[in-house]
Amino acid sequence: MPNFESALSIALALACLALLARILQAGLIAKFRFSFGFFALLVLELSLLMLLPRKSDGYTWVYLVGQSVNLLVACGVVREIYSLALNDRPALAAFGEKVVLFAFGFAVVIAATSLILDPKVLPGQFPYLHWLFTSERAGNLVLVLLLLMIGFYVTWFPVRLQRNIQLYAVGFTVFFLARSSGLLAINLSSPTYTLRISNTMMVAETACIALWVFGLRRERDDLASVGRRRWNPVEMDRLSGQLDSINTALTRFNHR
Repeated sequence: MPNFESALSIALALACLALLARILQAGLIAKFRFSFGFFALLVLELSLLMLLPRKSDGYTWVYLVGQSVNLLVACGVVREIYSLALNDRPALAAFGEKVVLFAFGFAVVIAATSLILDPKVLPGQFPYLHWLFTSERAGNLVLVLLLLMIGFYVTWFPVRLQRNIQLYAVGFTVFFLARSSGLLAINLSSPTYTLRISNTMMVAETACIALWVFGLRRERDDLASVGRRRWNPVEMDRLSGQLDSINTALTRFNHR
């Protein structure tokens, strides 16, 4: 099993490198700067972890620092997606970015509340890792909820959104949901199942990254489309008017 885990770690790192190369090749680095940084840091973390013994203090500290930094960068990733999704309405975009920051701060409260799901440290588990997983799980869950809000926005309103942005939003939703679910399962399960759950998480993460590698389009070929397939023209005009009104109201409020 450890050899299988090592193979999965290598596969995940290689998938991240392929995605970084794809972002550069497609000319998307300026648009997805936080996403690029997120996966660059993930490659660095995976590389260091593969060089260290699994049960060593160094391994634990690299994981702890690496995941904490990646969670902060992930907040930037979601802000980036909000900004791109609301690009044609700047006041709404600015408001959405503030919502992400407040929500991420609120994750601390959620982390404390979510202790009711896995308050007990099982025999064989390390307490500090248990609480780290709880905090990381809460942060990932908040990011999932924020991305679902964007999904609701582009589904309910007639928003023209580039395919790359849609792909990133869906992929990161699955990515963060897989981590949040996996970390909860680790805390609730016997340590004998930790490696299997961790491997399942890495498979899900690698699948998301592979989706991006093969799905991303070059900037010049990335055409925008409306989220909902069938729109009633009258309804489309009405909802577009509502969005414009909200954007105008927020613009006036910001200039007070």
